[in-house]
Amino acid sequence: LAIVKQQSDKEAQDDAIERSSRQTTIVFGSVWEDGHKELCFYRGADRCLEPNDISAALLRGAKCLHYGSITLLEEPAASAQRKAMKMARDMRLMMTFDPNYRPTLSPKNEETAHCVITEGFRYCHLAKVSQEEWRVATGHEDLQAGIQAVMKEGVELLVVSRGENGALATNGEFIVTSPALIRDIKVVETTGAGDGFMAAMITRLLPEFEKHGGSLKGIDESTVQAALDYANAVGGLTCTKAGAIPALPTASEVEHFLSTTSNAIQKKEIRSSLPSAQELAQMLDHTFLKPYCRVRDHDADIERLCQEARQFGFAMVAVNPAQVERCVKLLAGTGIRVGAAVGFPLGQTTSAVKAFETRDAIQRGATEIDMVLNIRELQQGNMDVVKSEVETLVQICHDSNVICKVILETCYLTDGQKVKACEVCRDAGVDFVKSSTGLGTAGATVEDILLMRRTVGDSVGVKASGGIRDLECALAMIDAGANRIGTSCGVSIMQELLRQQANP
Repeated sequence: LAIVKQQSDKEAQDDAIERSSRQTTIVFGSVWEDGHKELCFYRGADRCLEPNDISAALLRGAKCLHYGSITLLEEPAASAQRKAMKMARDMRLMMTFDPNYRPTLSPKNEETAHCVITEGFRYCHLAKVSQEEWRVATGHEDLQAGIQAVMKEGVELLVVSRGENGALATNGEFIVTSPALIRDIKVVETTGAGDGFMAAMITRLLPEFEKHGGSLKGIDESTVQAALDYANAVGGLTCTKAGAIPALPTASEVEHFLSTTSNAIQKKEIRSSLPSAQELAQMLDHTFLKPYCRVRDHDADIERLCQEARQFGFAMVAVNPAQVERCVKLLAGTGIRVGAAVGFPLGQTTSAVKAFETRDAIQRGATEIDMVLNIRELQQGNMDVVKSEVETLVQICHDSNVICKVILETCYLTDGQKVKACEVCRDAGVDFVKSSTGLGTAGATVEDILLMRRTVGDSVGVKASGGIRDLECALAMIDAGANRIGTSCGVSIMQELLRQQANP
């Protein structure tokens, strides 16, 4: 307060400062060696804001009101914040919301917290939710279900920060993603990274909000992508220094980082040449792993899958075990392999069940096995269990000259867990490590493929799968080190390649 008074000659500076005997709110932070932190809150005056303290004068000249959910959990601060939110909305300010849910700050249960956060969604144009608070904030574990729940409340643009998995933004119609930057920076401390990220989003989107008449609805996908990449860079660079405010980068530092980083955030790298149609086709696993039929004729889906594989010369078709025999008959004599998904999609059947599934699929003619490893055991650090399961499946497959792939489901793992899983698979002799089932909260990312390839070296294949829907994405995965691509969009990818080759 003394510093503030010394630096300001304006009497109005004191208008928003109340002197009282109430305790000053303090946050104590413990920073670990990897830069992550734990916070302890000593709360006081921040809970004492009253509706009478809120006036139009406080918002005069403002263009945006940014708010959280913690203050909404108890009176009188909750009523004061609601008054400010309603006042800002009536003044047509841009409204931005970061729930910043922290269980240790609230004596309420999760249901109460969810209701309060939902109320916050109803006022805002832009909201940010972290993966740690996703379930409480949205009421759902599933990404798509959570997005739908948030957008239903009137949010125009939702940003999801996913830590080591990067970030995404969606308006309910399109989704853009930006990869994590942890391989381009040295993490010193993560304090302030989330706030820096959100501040950058606001800075980039506020002019668009004003240009579109007080709304984010009309903003195009490329503009959102640019804002997300910029915010991701701000959040990442904030982690490179200690402290919160002192660690925030300048605009020039962010622009320099974005222009020089080798990270996959620079998605449009110039390729010297395109692969041939045959080369690309032999990298594509043509998949149909849905549990239902898309047409009345139950066999038509599988017949079309195999016909398309023959037409383009795909490496293999990937199906659920029940469809293996049908595919083997349809592809007889073509040299196209038939793969079966085992322990799919959760990986939570026992090792004995996975072993039975594998033997049964091989007996029915499968020549490749894509097995989902036990994600929970990996997360809990039970590496002996993970190792034993993988070794058993490798042995069964190799005894029958069958290719063995292990699906990591990287969207649920930290980088450290991904590395451990890759090391186990490499040492066990698997033929491929595979990123995703395509049914998790996210699919393959370039940074995950880079990490997987760096870990397993050249002796093990790397398969990228999940969310690969166009040629640009497939080529980016190949450039990152993938030598197999799992996709249900193989036909459109090949058609796109052929068009580009015809019109260089």
